[in-house]
Amino acid sequence: MMRAFTILVSVFVLIAPGYSLRAPRGSLKAEVCPGARAISSSTINVGDAIVELAKFSCGARPTVTTVPAIHGLVSALSSTSSAPIPSGCPSPSPQPQNVCGAPCGADDVFCDRGPSSTPNPGPATDDCQTISTAANIISGSISQTFDLEPGHVQSLSFQTCSISFFNGLASNMTNCWLTFAQTALGVGQTCELPANAAGSCFPPDGASWELIIGRSAD
Repeated sequence: MMRAFTILVSVFVLIAPGYSLRAPRGSLKAEVCPGARAISSSTINVGDAIVELAKFSCGARPTVTTVPAIHGLVSALSSTSSAPIPSGCPSPSPQPQNVCGAPCGADDVFCDRGPSSTPNPGPATDDCQTISTAANIISGSISQTFDLEPGHVQSLSFQTCSISFFNGLASNMTNCWLTFAQTALGVGQTCELPANAAGSCFPPDGASWELIIGRSAD
């Protein structure tokens, strides 16, 4: 029986976080998406562990190799159109779409098994648990939500594990850090990481956002 992938998602955080802002580093340019460009980065202390928090702009949508083309190659969706604005009036700024609590069922998850010759090609369970703890620390001590521009990725990484959230809309998006951690939990369990290489979750529309959990780039 493959070892179940578990991520600890706790509401109460007992570890005092260390949080530091710094300039983006070239080494942060892990393969979170094609043409990734680091926009900002910081670190979250989880005990003695240091978790990398970074935002990237993407040249193209991230994909998991086993995701069908209908999901992986769908163009970014446009925000819902509204009534025409009279000439001379400024267009109102669209409100970010809030996806906090968005469901991720088993039918929404796609898994990458990786090469058959490589045992346990996925990220280490303990490393992903550390990321989950970091997400809870951010939610409890810094901000419950994060905003993401179109075509950008918010990523947390630690040693072998990387968890990334992609905004596929043409407008800004807001997500909750607890939703981020809980979605990663569901993807990891469904894809039986680390026995498989990676997993990805899409919403029912197939394109507006994507969460990917997999192995950090070496």
